[in-house]
Amino acid sequence: MTETKDSQVKFSVTEILRVPGVFIMFLVSVKSGMVLSYLNPILTTHLEELTNNSLTSEKIGLIFTIAPAIYSISAPTFGYLTDRAIVDGRKAMIVGHFVVSSTFFFIGPSQLVEYYIKPSLWLTGLSLALLGIGVAPFYVSCIAQMKAATLNADFPDSLGVTTILSGLFTSGFSIGDVIGPTLGDLLTEHTNFNMATTILSLILILEGTNLIMFTIWERNSKRVKKTKDSEST
Repeated sequence: MTETKDSQVKFSVTEILRVPGVFIMFLVSVKSGMVLSYLNPILTTHLEELTNNSLTSEKIGLIFTIAPAIYSISAPTFGYLTDRAIVDGRKAMIVGHFVVSSTFFFIGPSQLVEYYIKPSLWLTGLSLALLGIGVAPFYVSCIAQMKAATLNADFPDSLGVTTILSGLFTSGFSIGDVIGPTLGDLLTEHTNFNMATTILSLILILEGTNLIMFTIWERNSKRVKKTKDSEST
């Protein structure tokens, strides 16, 4: 099997990253790593304060596995649904932003609602479960959305482009995996757990809103492009 001329063309990372859809999805990959690692250095202290140090290390470790365990179940489910076009990957990603935002808003809970909702172990566990569900669309849909963006930008469907996209996603996730615990620990040190999680919740709301606006802009741009192409023919 011979490669086409287009598939042999080499593209740089910066060329592909300049595609708006790829850049936005790269930021989503950063957030994927960030939200999964954000609680790592600060959750243990929160659990100890919540239970007056009554939890054993085994129980704390078990609580830490809630989000990854739920994610391991929800990610293949979202993958199946998006692959068969039962669920739109972009819409699921947008909903995921707000689900994860609510996770961090209530896990403390936020000081904005702590008068009405008191901290509890079951609330923490439920929030971690929602985290595992909400972050699945981030991870599962990201590369597919990147690839769709490159195709819309007239890049070829080649192994070279796909390799670069995979590298961007992996590096973005790794960057987020470093930023997450660093930021979480820094904010907790200068404020408290409730405020640190509330700040991330507000960031995710802004990012989710930004993704909605980008999606609207992207679809309008596609519509204009189709109109121009039809007029030119």
